[in-house]
Amino acid sequence: METVFFNKNHIKVSYRPIGGEKWRIDWSSFYGETIFPKGMTMTVTKEKYETTVKESPLGFYYKTTEKVNYEEEVKVGVKISYHTIFVSTYYTEYKIQYPISCNDVKIGFDARPWDIVIGDMSMQEHFIKALQKVLDEIFVRAVPIKHWERTKEKIYTELFGNPKGYTTVANEIKIVSHGFDPKESFRKRKMVSAKTKRKKEKGNETLKEVCSNIQ
Repeated sequence: METVFFNKNHIKVSYRPIGGEKWRIDWSSFYGETIFPKGMTMTVTKEKYETTVKESPLGFYYKTTEKVNYEEEVKVGVKISYHTIFVSTYYTEYKIQYPISCNDVKIGFDARPWDIVIGDMSMQEHFIKALQKVLDEIFVRAVPIKHWERTKEKIYTELFGNPKGYTTVANEIKIVSHGFDPKESFRKRKMVSAKTKRKKEKGNETLKEVCSNIQ
């Protein structure tokens, strides 16, 4: 029986009991799952045959079958590819699955697996941290497996953009790469009213007069 630890934005982490003493990590890729996001439709023109009744020039009626065009709203499908990793620790097998591409969009510097699937809502930070916590616990159990660190680093790089896991520093680097200043670009600026501005200008003029009289 499968027990699910995390399941959001097509990222799923689960485990199931297995027979035998197994300590290993297996990678696999799954290509071509088609999903139909809610609200994504397109209008297509189709043909169908209809039976109609017509009147002949001689005054009698007869049935005939004709081909007619009609419009129909159909769902639009998108294809998702996944990385699936199985981590077997003694009598337990953990399954980690996440998207690596959706149509022509692939994970990379600017795109995390929870961002690329069309129709998915943005994943909030507390969910991202919860995901890493689950994975951290799995890899603590995977320590006896040879080269487990390489698997962890690869998964964390693909999921979080950093081999050490989720960090806000990666988000700041992304912001800078788009030409923004993480300290100034999103800071609320203090608004100065016209009245305050006039007072400041009047004060500067008074100061100039005092300085000229002193000279």
